Amino acid sequence: MHTHDTPWSTDQELVERILKGDRQAFDLLYETYFQRVHRFALRRLRDAGEAEDVTQEVFMTVLKALPSFQGTSSLLVWIFGITRNKVNRRFRGPRARLAPLGDDACSEVPAEQASAEEAVEARRMLDRCEAVIEGRLTPLQRRIFHLKHLRRQSVRAIATALGKSEDAIKANLYRMRRALSEGVPGLDSVVGS
Repeated sequence: MHTHDTPWSTDQELVERILKGDRQAFDLLYETYFQRVHRFALRRLRDAGEAEDVTQEVFMTVLKALPSFQGTSSLLVWIFGITRNKVNRRFRGPRARLAPLGDDACSEVPAEQASAEEAVEARRMLDRCEAVIEGRLTPLQRRIFHLKHLRRQSVRAIATALGKSEDAIKANLYRMRRALSEGVPGLDSVVGS
């Protein structure tokens, strides 16, 4: 099915190009729908950081689920179905319960202990992540990673700090997630994409 406001002739043609490994085709899809997905998520979640995270998750899911695209609806409708599901999961997820600082019950909450096997596997996964970050990301991407995931900066703050556009930062975040996903098998199941 084709929507007339897209720069490709048919959705199916674009999907086939992406499935054959055409990175430019996926970048085209990403650039075409990123703002719409982000605006929808932001409108529903009312939190810029959450909307950015959901938007990245949507495109990671789109990339993984693309082989299942049947073409019975437009690509835009299909992507928005994924977006709605991701946003709705944020509403269904567990909410943090706030307690007063003096509440003694807070000190009695048992910590969940990981088994030795789980701890070793987590360490291996972290080592693989570190290798991907050092070996496959550009210096700019490593800086963006640091600001976003270690300093918890917003995309806008990172763009301002680095003198880049927000779209450039978002595109780099997407590429970094993709590199990590490809370089660290099983990571998506751990971080919940």
